[in-house]
Amino acid sequence: MAQEAAFWEEFAGASWQERGPDAACGTIPSPRSRGACAFVIARGEDAPGHAMNDVGFPSMGVFSTSIAADRDRAVAAGATPLAEPIVTDVGGRRLAMALIRTRGGAPVELLSVARNRTRWMG
Repeated sequence: MAQEAAFWEEFAGASWQERGPDAACGTIPSPRSRGACAFVIARGEDAPGHAMNDVGFPSMGVFSTSIAADRDRAVAAGATPLAEPIVTDVGGRRLAMALIRTRGGAPVELLSVARNRTRWMG
């Protein structure tokens, strides 16, 4: 849990109100003014590896304004890239995504949706 909490501190600016051996509870700064998002991480059962398109894939999704920059920042904070970024259509909108594993072992999908169909999400 210590490695997972440290990753989220570095990657997303998490601050913790409670931290224990199996769980941490805190907040992550919100892009909205004067806001923060509640954030809880808890140790789960060890699971086999997964791919993004697997049914029931147990990842955390994180909104990204720049897949490339956020992936680089995640790697600098100790994450391991699991899949190269891809871009696909979902419901008529372009969605970019990249899969990483945090240094604590959690799978995380970085996700970015274009507001403009012609804009490239990098």
